[in-house]
Amino acid sequence: MTSGSVLSAGSRETVEIARRVLARDAPRDEHPTAEATAAGLQRACVHVVERLDDSLGEDGSTALIARALTKTQAVNPALRSIRQLKGARVAFDGVFAAVELHGVATVRVAIEAFLAALVEILIRLIGEDMASRLIDPPIPLTPTNGTVAP
Repeated sequence: MTSGSVLSAGSRETVEIARRVLARDAPRDEHPTAEATAAGLQRACVHVVERLDDSLGEDGSTALIARALTKTQAVNPALRSIRQLKGARVAFDGVFAAVELHGVATVRVAIEAFLAALVEILIRLIGEDMASRLIDPPIPLTPTNGTVAP
């Protein structure tokens, strides 16, 4: 993929970025429970929203999230159960309830599609490299993962 290319939501590259984001917070058990998987999906959503808030501010983050949800909710109705409105903000507090209602696989696919749409929108706005670093930042190097932090 070349710098400056515009990807469509659900392209192989945007889906791969979404999967990496979800994998970071996924349970490490070989056969995780639905609750553990829901917790990992919830953490991933929270981390993405926090990074967007830090980089774009709450208004920019909310606008971007709303746009990505608009692109993906019709095909992934589980997103309606996942996202909650808190005033003008969109929060992803309904992951556990959505897993109970729709099942782990459906919720994971819905969140993956949402994240891929988010990446695609960010690529259009700020470019591929910055979008990737914002949504899927490098893992910090620390003594706990066998390396030394810069």
